[in-house]
Amino acid sequence: MNNKQDVRFLDVSIDEWMQMTRSGAGRKAKVIPHGNSMWPLIRSDKDMVEIVSVDRELKPGDIVVFRRSDGQAVIHRIFRISGDEIQTLGDNCDRPDAPVKRSDVIGIAARIHRGSISFDSNRTAGQADKIRLFTKEIRKIRKKLKSRMISE
Repeated sequence: MNNKQDVRFLDVSIDEWMQMTRSGAGRKAKVIPHGNSMWPLIRSDKDMVEIVSVDRELKPGDIVVFRRSDGQAVIHRIFRISGDEIQTLGDNCDRPDAPVKRSDVIGIAARIHRGSISFDSNRTAGQADKIRLFTKEIRKIRKKLKSRMISE
């Protein structure tokens, strides 16, 4: 499973957001992601993610919004950084994404809002491996159940 996290900006378009961040406006944007690649941390069509402009050095574990070559905006966690290239991985994905350039990063996920609860997304960086192991086990169980249902 290598789902992408499709991002819809609620208050600005992606192009407007990029223009604002390049001009130094540093504005926040709120998005509701669609897709299960960051589950269980970010729930599709339910949780809201606050995006801020990149105002610091990026590091592995950061959750970022980047623009793929096809123009789609994706929210994933930084897995590896090598020079000008960043490789990301969704918490619910088996394989890392193809590397993107730092300039493709639109913003950093600052906060995640789930109903009346809000938490800092940077506090989840240390839990990424645990989340990945948890979701991997769930996928194994789901696969076994599916194969049993087909064989019956």
